[in-house]
Amino acid sequence: MSELWQRCLTRLEGELGNDMHTWLLPLQAREDNGGLRLFAPNAYTVDTVREQYLARIREVLEHL
Repeated sequence: MSELWQRCLTRLEGELGNDMHTWLLPLQAREDNGGLRLFAPNAYTVDTVREQYLARIREVLEHL
């Protein structure tokens, strides 16, 4: 697991609770050109993460 993604998950854990286990922990992450690329197990997860969590993930990553 990417160290950057692990740090992001640690920050989000307190505010997302069980949602984190459902939606974010199944994601795979790879650091790519100074950013982070996330991979989801299926299209439904992609859509849900994009709609409900991506903005917050970006906010957290900007401050790491």
